[in-house]
Amino acid sequence: MAMSINLTGPLPAPYKMLYGLENTTQELKHLLSPQRAPARLIQLAEGNLNTLVTEMNELLTRSL
Repeated sequence: MAMSINLTGPLPAPYKMLYGLENTTQELKHLLSPQRAPARLIQLAEGNLNTLVTEMNELLTRSL
């Protein structure tokens, strides 16, 4: 039994594989974003902590 494959026509794109690759690429872009860099997250946390301390001091001053 001989099987022949026609290689002269267009080959269908592997859409499932391409879709998975696109999802992985988007996820990696998000994870590697400069906005998610540890130094940036620490900077944001420090800023939030400083704001919280300032607000707590203001409340303490008002209550006295």
